Amino acid sequence: MKKLLSIFVLSLGLLAGCGSSENFVATGSGGSGSLIPAGGGEVAIPGGTPISGRLVFDPGAPPQTFITLTPSLEAPTEIPMVGLTSPQATTEPFFYLKFRVSQPIPVGLLEAALLRGAVPEDHEHYHVDLLDLQPSTPLQGEYAGFLQEFPGERMGDQTVFDEVQDLGTLKADHPYALRFKSTDQETLDLSILNDSGVGPCYVFITGRNPNLLANDPRFYYVNAAGQLVPMDVDDLENGFADYNLPLPEDGKLKLPLMAAGRVYISLGEKMKTQLNPGVEPNDPPAFWVAPSGWSNANEPNYNTLFDWVEFDYKISPDSKLPGMGINKTEVQMVSLPLTISMTGPTSGTQTVGAKPGARSAIFEAIAADPDFADLIVEGTATGTNVSPIRVVSPDNGIYNVRNNVPNVPTFPLNYYDDYIDQVWEKYKLEDLTMVTSAFGTFLGRVNDQDQMVFTQAGARSVVIPKPSSADVIIGDGALIADVPNATSPIEESIVREHASTMSACFNRSTLLAFPKMLRSFAVGAFDPALFYAHPITNVYSKVIHAHSLPTDKAPLGAAYGFGFDDNLDQSSFISDNRAPTSVTIRVTSFE
Repeated sequence: MKKLLSIFVLSLGLLAGCGSSENFVATGSGGSGSLIPAGGGEVAIPGGTPISGRLVFDPGAPPQTFITLTPSLEAPTEIPMVGLTSPQATTEPFFYLKFRVSQPIPVGLLEAALLRGAVPEDHEHYHVDLLDLQPSTPLQGEYAGFLQEFPGERMGDQTVFDEVQDLGTLKADHPYALRFKSTDQETLDLSILNDSGVGPCYVFITGRNPNLLANDPRFYYVNAAGQLVPMDVDDLENGFADYNLPLPEDGKLKLPLMAAGRVYISLGEKMKTQLNPGVEPNDPPAFWVAPSGWSNANEPNYNTLFDWVEFDYKISPDSKLPGMGINKTEVQMVSLPLTISMTGPTSGTQTVGAKPGARSAIFEAIAADPDFADLIVEGTATGTNVSPIRVVSPDNGIYNVRNNVPNVPTFPLNYYDDYIDQVWEKYKLEDLTMVTSAFGTFLGRVNDQDQMVFTQAGARSVVIPKPSSADVIIGDGALIADVPNATSPIEESIVREHASTMSACFNRSTLLAFPKMLRSFAVGAFDPALFYAHPITNVYSKVIHAHSLPTDKAPLGAAYGFGFDDNLDQSSFISDNRAPTSVTIRVTSFE
């Protein structure tokens, strides 16, 4: 906002008659142009359309650098313009500005664009795309030529587009275009209901630009109007930013399109957001530090009662409509008993999350197991009378042991050792069958080097060293699924499927009872009653599933109890790619 205000003040002076630029004829461009002031300043957009305005440049242009500008209400004809932008369903281009520069200049010298006149006023959001009309390496599909997108904001009688990222160089005498757009920006009705009896309740929503091709490094939060707002270190006060929304009485909020989104819910106290400043020229104005409740007892949110859901709300490449994928994750911890309901045209209303009484039942089961009991964070959450605060996952307990982190939950590094030994001995004498998603069936045997080798006629063998307990719990080490020697993307996918599926089978402890590893769900292909039936198993994931609502594919409870729990569609992930109409997140009773 400070940057916008400074540009606004500068433009008032220049629009009053200061800083006019020279005209010239650009070599090879066939049109008249204007001098870009070497010391910084503005260049007027030529007339001919109902829209007027100026481009603002930072100091640094080489002397005698000119720019030709060709405004139009119609799309340039050099290349197809459909889709050359962030894919937002209601985005409407309203103005195009083709341009060439006479000498190479960094993209970042373009500070902003200021428009007046027939800019649509019935939309709430504005953006502009920087397009290369003759890309040297044409991309396939609808995003060819797209370079970046930056936002705009109505200020008085003009619209200011700024926050240009300093990415690359504008080549001399090369055709580019700015495409200006306005949008209502699709928002989804989000309801958050607090039935826990604990309050006050706060909501913090964060995520990234929904257009992953926008080259946008910024982290965003959502304000009360349902708009994405970039995080900035200027937001810090006493070391923390406050992006919390007090839960409205009716619980209704707006969720904009965004990628890698999280909805944090805290009870009793607001979340404290930590930000780190950017260092490099192309760094965002702030790096978001995700809150941690498991590996740092001094983290400012460690004693706060909070939890979150994860989602993507973007334009589906299949339907071209807003699509939502969302899940309750327990991969890191469990603190609040949450349910998620989504309503949409594809599957009606889908609901996942905690069963009634889940929180107390999960804590009681974890406390009763001596290997898992230390994963509970004891104490009373700040601003509440709730105790314990949370239970963290065993992979975080392993991390804490490995790194000697004091005063935090821990987990035994050797928990699975005996089970792993039994599995490795079993498959020295018989085959372990791996059924991949799309690459056929492999047969595995343990060789003399203690490696599980999966083979298939005509395919390169997949070799998995004997894992440790930590590898099993975390999906790390032997099961991290790194493929440094892969010769093709298909080969890489095959190896990743073997490693991740083996991690899932170990966590569910099925490998002694069922000599198959299955990557994908198929009706009747496995018996979910085998999951977690062995005495050595991931009790944390077991009890979370047992106290989670079922789905058609996860009849014993859908949850995300470990990193690869989406194997066989046992996770709590739900989706609708044809414009879902609402999402409800409910904090249920603690009892």
